[in-house]
Amino acid sequence: MTTQDVARPTYRSLLRNREFRGLVLAQVTSELGDHIARVALASLVLARTDSAFLAVLAFVVSFVPAVFGSALLGSVADRVPRKVVLLACDLGRAVVIGVLALMAVDGTPVWLLLVLLLVAETFSAPFEAAHRSVVPDVL
Repeated sequence: MTTQDVARPTYRSLLRNREFRGLVLAQVTSELGDHIARVALASLVLARTDSAFLAVLAFVVSFVPAVFGSALLGSVADRVPRKVVLLACDLGRAVVIGVLALMAVDGTPVWLLLVLLLVAETFSAPFEAAHRSVVPDVL
């Protein structure tokens, strides 16, 4: 039997799995929210400061934890049950983004908003590690 003889699963067949479908839906929703928050904060910084550099910095800050946090926080996903890591990271990120949205008023310093975004994105590293580990278990 060759590899061509084995039927490969289709996306449709994978999405019939209720748990996998939930993971995909949660991931898409989370990613969409993350991107909206990044663009919104960069736009807010640009509107407040008229500085393209600071607006780009606001956007770049959101990617720093993904680069450096994986090495430091990715191991958390190995020590704690994966589903707990997934839920806790998404909940933590949602709470911090909610605080960020409430703090995005005229009197709040831009640096504080950037720190909140940095904290929110720090939850991404353990989430991604747990997500990569749980998908094969689900399937």
